[in-house]
Amino acid sequence: LHRNPSERLGANGAQEIQHHPFFAATDWEALLARRLVPPFNPCRNQDVKGANNFEAEFTNLPMFSMDNEKQAFNRQDRIMSDTFRNFTYEDQSALAAMDAASEEGKFG
Repeated sequence: LHRNPSERLGANGAQEIQHHPFFAATDWEALLARRLVPPFNPCRNQDVKGANNFEAEFTNLPMFSMDNEKQAFNRQDRIMSDTFRNFTYEDQSALAAMDAASEEGKFG
């Protein structure tokens, strides 16, 4: 992680991400055309609102009152605020639609 946005992956455009070793096996054309199948779908053939993907140790925990929840959230907010101080986030519309589809069809 880099606090300075100009040092982050993708700061120099979509091609910087496309050429990163982590994404070497990514078929960018298929991704753009939405032809890629996710490697894992946790909700396939299940109730998407169910708790099937959570371990029993968590689903069996007692419920907390809203007062306790608010206190916990306030504490967590303070911790997260300190952790990510000086970080920024800008959507930039998915890196300007992958730099306009990497100059119109020139993926790779």
